[in-house]
Amino acid sequence: MALAIGRPTDADPTGAALLGCLQIVDPHALYLSAKSLVDMPPPTVREHLARLTMRRSLLVGSRTEDYNDEADLLAAGVRQLEVPDAGHGMNWENPSGFARAIADALGGAGNGTT
Repeated sequence: MALAIGRPTDADPTGAALLGCLQIVDPHALYLSAKSLVDMPPPTVREHLARLTMRRSLLVGSRTEDYNDEADLLAAGVRQLEVPDAGHGMNWENPSGFARAIADALGGAGNGTT
């Protein structure tokens, strides 16, 4: 299982595209979506990911600002894979690098647990 995370920054070219998308979205729908992420009852998606017994990977764009929330996942044996030349929108910014990271996550060496 792979999880892609990141935060858009001013230096991230995807930030402008993301903000453009947010301008056309229904504000109430955006609010409900954000609220559901904040109010997510335990166990969270991250907790589920940490508890899985299969090989797991966390995808992070190389231009993603320092993201300190992955320590629990790394401690649980989740591999962190970096997508070069990408930030939050790694699948838009570097599609081939994103595809390579997904291929590595799915076929990388491991014993089936990490």
